[in-house]
Amino acid sequence: GRTLFLCIRERNKSHIPVVWRWGDEIKCCSERNCIMKKLSVATMRCEKCVARISGALEEAGIAFEISLADKMVSVDEAKVAEAIEALDDLGFEAVEA
Repeated sequence: GRTLFLCIRERNKSHIPVVWRWGDEIKCCSERNCIMKKLSVATMRCEKCVARISGALEEAGIAFEISLADKMVSVDEAKVAEAIEALDDLGFEAVEA
């Protein structure tokens, strides 16, 4: 089936992009129709970690989805390197899953 997730409100946009999953592919309905890539973040352990990661990615303007249970962060494929750098600045090691 189809699973819906809300991503961040994009800067200067009036809508909230919706992220959906078709099999292994995750897409975002933003104007760019971005494809999301999964990053494994093994050291993400609590809601405080999620809040810190969310804040950094929102500040960088990166569309994302976080799964604490799976220790995964899905980000716009065009901004993977930027997301990995933002997570590294917080002390989290992120690797493409």
